[in-house]
Parts: sequence; C-alpha cells; structure tokens
Amino acid sequence: MTDLIIHTSYFCIKKMVFKPQRAFFSDKELYSIAFLKDGGKICYAGKNTLLDKSAIILSDPTSPYVWEAGSGVNGFCYVLLFDAKFLGDDGASSFSALLKREPVLLLSSDNKAFFESIFQKMDDVFQTLDVHGQILIKNYMAVVLYELGKLPVLSDISCYQSAAQRITELFFNILDSQFPAEGELQKCILTTPSQYADKLCVHVNYLNRVIKKVTGKTTSEILAERVVEEAKRLLRTTNLSIGEIGDILGFEEIASFSKFFRKRTGYCPKFFRLGCKQEMVA
Repeated sequence: MTDLIIHTSYFCIKKMVFKPQRAFFSDKELYSIAFLKDGGKICYAGKNTLLDKSAIILSDPTSPYVWEAGSGVNGFCYVLLFDAKFLGDDGASSFSALLKREPVLLLSSDNKAFFESIFQKMDDVFQTLDVHGQILIKNYMAVVLYELGKLPVLSDISCYQSAAQRITELFFNILDSQFPAEGELQKCILTTPSQYADKLCVHVNYLNRVIKKVTGKTTSEILAERVVEEAKRLLRTTNLSIGEIGDILGFEEIASFSKFFRKRTGYCPKFFRLGCKQEMVA
C-alpha cells in the first residue's frame, strides 16, 4: 500500500512486529502515534524504561527518544505517521497539548481493546483507500486524539531526568536541524529565542530559565555561538559571498551579519576568510 497523500498532506499507518523504532522522523518532519500492544521499552539519554503493559507513545519531529515494541507471542505495534497539514490547525493544537502533557501513556485493558480496535479499522480502511476512505481516516484520527485526551496519566515514567533537561534536549535538536549539512545549504528558519519557544510550545521566559539552568548560558548566547560557528565554516569551506552566507544564517542585510560576526570574533567576515586562505597557503 502506498502512503496516503490527502490534499498535499501526508499520512500512513504501519503494522509492525518487534522492532526498534526511533520516535522522530525529521527527514519528512513527521508526527507519530504508536500503539504498543504488549508494551516494550523507551530509551532517553541512554536510560531504558520498561513498559510492562500496552502503551501509546506520541512524538513530533523534535522528540529525541527511541522506543521498542514488546516481543510477546502476539506482540505487534501500530504506528500512525502524518504531517502537520494532515492534522490541520485544530488537530495540531490538540496533538501538541497531548504531547506536552505526557508523551507516554500506559493503557488499561479496556483502553487497550479500544485502541487496538480503532487502529485495526484505520489499517483496514488504509489498505482499500478511496475518496470516502480518506474522509473516514481523518474522522478516525479525530476520535483517536479525543480519546487520548480523556486518558488519565497512569504512569510515572521518567523518560527524562527532569523537565528542564527534556526541554533543553529538544531545544538542541531543533537548533541542530536549522543548520545545513555539507553541500545542503538552506536558509535558517529560527533565529530568536522566541521562535524556539513557540516551536517548543513554552513561554520564552521559561525557555530562557531552563537553558540557563542546564547549560549555564543564555539562549541568545547559545544561538549566537552556533551561528558564529556555522559562519566560520561557510567562510572557510565555500565560495559563497558574504551576503549569501548572511542570508543563509538569517540576516536580512550584509551589514547586520558583518557587525554580528565582528563583535563576536574581532574580525569582519572578509578578513576572516582572507586569513583562512593565507593559512592554507602557508
């Protein structure tokens, strides 16, 4: 079955047996809802936490944890993968609220039966999808989100050493994603602490306190250090103009980029690049 494209949005459902699965899909910026019939385990920062009963695990493109489905006799898991357009504004808001509340939910026997049934129905529709099936899939998703919102938090799963460390980890995941890999240049999207706070669904003052507590540096200092690091790399290893590099790193004007770089390195971009070339010749 090919993946489903609904009005330029993305959705698919997969039924898998025992298999490790990273809980974020940054290559396609996908969200996921996983139903683990026989539990399993979840790993964060090298710490494994066993899930001794059926569970629902929520993730978005910034979620840093890895989960593994249980290997019971009849064990399997359903995974819903979808993008923000598939959720729509209301669905995205509901999903973010659920993820912020608790990314891992253990299920009672009654809830286990309900979610197994509805995911099975979604899979059945997905395998024989037509125009009416597309509407039905979206309706099932709305039901899933609604029912997840009614679930009590039955577990005390410490996937993160603290809320502050979780936010910090997510912050650095998003920060890393802003900068292009070698040969894949693209303009940075997020450039201010407020933009990162919006992405993480927290107040910017809270994000600043958390980052300072965990790293000893302010959010702005970390962003500036990373931009300088990337600017140096681009100046050393590419033939892009100063203006092009500034644009990639989120500066609207070349003068702003030059002032920013000189303030933090003591050199203007042009002379930094010239010095690097002279060192290579020497």
